[in-house]
Amino acid sequence: MVGAIAAANRDPHCALHGKALGKLANIRIDKADFEMAEDILLYSPFLGLPSVRLLSGCMIDSNDGNRPFEHPHQPPGIVVPHQIEEINMGYSAIGLDRWDWMLRYIGNLRKFTYHHAVGNLGSTEFNQGGIVALLKKYASHSLVKLALTGEPTGNHSTGHVQEQFIGDLKDFQKLRVLRIHDTAFHEKTYGEIVRLVDVLPASITTVTLLNKIEKGNPIDLFLGLAKGKKDKLPQLKKLMLHGGFSLQQDLVAELGGVGIEITGLGWQNS
Repeated sequence: MVGAIAAANRDPHCALHGKALGKLANIRIDKADFEMAEDILLYSPFLGLPSVRLLSGCMIDSNDGNRPFEHPHQPPGIVVPHQIEEINMGYSAIGLDRWDWMLRYIGNLRKFTYHHAVGNLGSTEFNQGGIVALLKKYASHSLVKLALTGEPTGNHSTGHVQEQFIGDLKDFQKLRVLRIHDTAFHEKTYGEIVRLVDVLPASITTVTLLNKIEKGNPIDLFLGLAKGKKDKLPQLKKLMLHGGFSLQQDLVAELGGVGIEITGLGWQNS
């Protein structure tokens, strides 16, 4: 039914054009209890409504991995970009295949917020590197805000934990706000921590980092930042640090001297 309405709203010659759900802008799905999550496929029929701008929810999963997204409002073989501008999913466990199906139909995504939960939401891995790769593929031209957090999945006792490295973010042309774990910049294969000045886009203004790195010195993230700000990150104004960061006073002063404010909870001057 919703798919038929979406098709009617897209067809100006249809008698029902604009008469049903024509002003529906926000779609939110929440699970009332914590026994079982809702499947992300529930969003499928709403994607084609031209008025929808926000998809949000909590306790969403993608355990029904064999069932494809349906897009009945689209002609066969033709991809019509959806008008969704923001996705905000909290405490959920959504796999890469589902993100791929959703993001590929969105033509102008501006804000993406996702927190991956573990526990009773199933065994879907949190792969922030894979999610960022999909956002680069489908939203590098439009994304303004990226907030991506969660708990790594895998077997910590054997060391088989999902890689969280996200690599270079310079493909994002308009990204201004970033919130992410510092593990996103920890390349485990070679044990290297990548400097922020080498991977952030020139458009970035605010970066929030949550300390999760267990090995190595997360302070290496900030090496060369003050020196390279003018040429590489001219818009960067604020670093918000949460967790076990310990910055030397001269580094804080150096960053402040080039216009980068340090704020947050749980970090210290040393």
